[in-house]
Amino acid sequence: MVDFHKGIAVKPSLLGLTSQERRTGLFRLYSAALLSGIDLFVIDSERMSDDFSVSIIAELFELADEVEGPVVVPTVPVRRSDFDGRMRELLECLSGVERGGLCLVAGNPHYLSVEEAGRRAGLLLMEAVGYARSRLGDGLIMVGTENVESVALRCCLRYRCLPFFLLDEGVVEMALSFRSVLDVPVAVYVPFFIGDGLTREAYDALLAYASRRRRMSRLVASNCSVDEALSRFMLVGDGSVVGERLRELWIGGFDVVVGFPACRAERQVYLFGGLVF
Repeated sequence: MVDFHKGIAVKPSLLGLTSQERRTGLFRLYSAALLSGIDLFVIDSERMSDDFSVSIIAELFELADEVEGPVVVPTVPVRRSDFDGRMRELLECLSGVERGGLCLVAGNPHYLSVEEAGRRAGLLLMEAVGYARSRLGDGLIMVGTENVESVALRCCLRYRCLPFFLLDEGVVEMALSFRSVLDVPVAVYVPFFIGDGLTREAYDALLAYASRRRRMSRLVASNCSVDEALSRFMLVGDGSVVGERLRELWIGGFDVVVGFPACRAERQVYLFGGLVF
């Protein structure tokens, strides 16, 4: 990888109400990412009922290779009851694919059952990463660090994976500590909206994201204003403001910034891809 890469993340539930609408939205955003010079296309995992089928993701793998587009990286939460079968199916699809990878995470309790959320993620994550590495060779594996930082670090050390942080207070210091012992790129996930003012759709999406992050939800519940909380953990503003925040993240030690657009309009992807600093 070169010094800095940009990615886009998509959430299935925000792409439409029906499976066909979501599939159409997925491929439209991928096309926008391709035209914007985006390097990574991360597909978030939500509830089982929301996630794309493996067959649709396989279609996107095929398209990525055909057009030499952004690397497609679906996310698999290891605490979810279907994770083993889903991971194995995706790894089978990745056989022979050049522009595909896998992101393994503990899984946000918001999307898990009580039983799933109670599972200890550490061993599950380590075993999943080890198996994925045995199947993917030198292929791209990203490992989510949220609430499993020490296990994620061991995974990255042992299996040469990319640590994948969420923008949060103290994340730059944590990233620097990872960089001191790793020789792989370090990535961060950042919700964003580029514009002079938040649209209602963007505001609702960012607030929903904040409610799923423990530290952010506590901050919003305190004396901190919602707008202040959003500005701490997300990139919001016009192109120059967001571009400057990207520069700060790069200087802070992140080689890869994966932006989650707060509204599904392709224009946000184009604006993000066009940011320079």
